[in-house]
Amino acid sequence: MNRDSAETLLVLDGESRAALAVVRSLGKQGKRVVVASFKQKGLAGYSKYADRHIPCPCADEDPETFCSWLRTTLQEETFTHLLPITDTSLRLALSIEEEIRKLTTLPFVSAEVFEAVSNKDHLLAEASSLGLRCPQSISLLQHHEQSEEQLQQIRAFSYPAVAKPVQSSEHQGEKRIQSEIRYFDSAEDAVAFFSRQETDEGVRYLLQERIQGRGLGVFAVCAEGQAIQFFAHRRILEKPPSGGRSVLSRLR
Repeated sequence: MNRDSAETLLVLDGESRAALAVVRSLGKQGKRVVVASFKQKGLAGYSKYADRHIPCPCADEDPETFCSWLRTTLQEETFTHLLPITDTSLRLALSIEEEIRKLTTLPFVSAEVFEAVSNKDHLLAEASSLGLRCPQSISLLQHHEQSEEQLQQIRAFSYPAVAKPVQSSEHQGEKRIQSEIRYFDSAEDAVAFFSRQETDEGVRYLLQERIQGRGLGVFAVCAEGQAIQFFAHRRILEKPPSGGRSVLSRLR
């Protein structure tokens, strides 16, 4: 296959399945794709569409070293586009976006916009202000010493309910915290969870009413505030099966 030498894209998070899908899609279009991964070659690096693989630090475990590596890599080699795949690598790239955008094209929104839309608490508040229907929700901090006010909020909530981390992952100092979705059948279960002393203590959650039904997603590619492309999918499988992140979907 003829590769478009005028465009060389650097795809991060090569150990992820999402990166493999991106590499395959770009490669089928004849783009030259270089894959970076902290694992030896990484899943996407084995694709026939990957031009080559380069090792990088782990963004989760050493964010400062990852940013230094990214800055140096873009200075030493010309890439027309940089494609972070996970929230972690994108958040770190955006933390030095002023430098990165001078070296390559980072086809993402600004750090400020990204933080606004990736924070579920903020996003729900914005949706409600626009008149969109949203699940009943309250924002809670997990801590082993709960205030009486927060305990009263938890006990007064309707059950069954679900707790979702406000952000899919976050750093507390140099430690990355990735929290999972939790389900509660009663107020006692919820109080026990939010009051326990765990490694993710201090993580903020949304306690929401649990809504049963099919999982459907509608997505848009936007430019300058205008939607230029739509697509949708229906979830076939989720992890956990009771409800969580999508692991198998069907295009609608």
